[in-house]
Amino acid sequence: MDTKTGIFVIIAVLVLAGIGYYTGLNIGAQRVLGQIPTTPAQIPETEFSQLLKAGVIDVSAHTYGKVKEISDKNIKLVRILEDGTESQLFSIEIKDNAKIVKEYILGAGAEKEEIKGTIEASDGKKINLGEKEINLEEIKEGDNVFIILEISPAGTVQASEIKVSLPPDEIPEK
Repeated sequence: MDTKTGIFVIIAVLVLAGIGYYTGLNIGAQRVLGQIPTTPAQIPETEFSQLLKAGVIDVSAHTYGKVKEISDKNIKLVRILEDGTESQLFSIEIKDNAKIVKEYILGAGAEKEEIKGTIEASDGKKINLGEKEINLEEIKEGDNVFIILEISPAGTVQASEIKVSLPPDEIPEK
């Protein structure tokens, strides 16, 4: 056998071996992939409300906004958007035993236990804030409020705590 024929035979054998190897991989991969379901197995879903009813989880959330309207059991709020406009009005039911507090400025000699927060005036001076419990009737239109919400097992949302922020006009400038 001459050299050209030998080289041709070796190249032909390598090409055929490569084709066989490549085909075998594809066939094997298709068999394996054929055994794997294309959609994942469905995991039994647990309804969120079932978890609440079972007492497995407690859910609370919060919101804030500017008071637009208040009645004996509901508070209607809007948020001030980045462009200065008001958001859509939203209403929240208030629990019978909701805790309602209002921030106020503490005097210079306030006890540490009284301090519930601190703000900074425009001149950099730190001002200590206290909180006092108030009645629902003391919340007025225009007040800024922070509300802690409770989501009941039945799926209702109620305000469990309302904090009325210190109005900006009550913050001393100096």
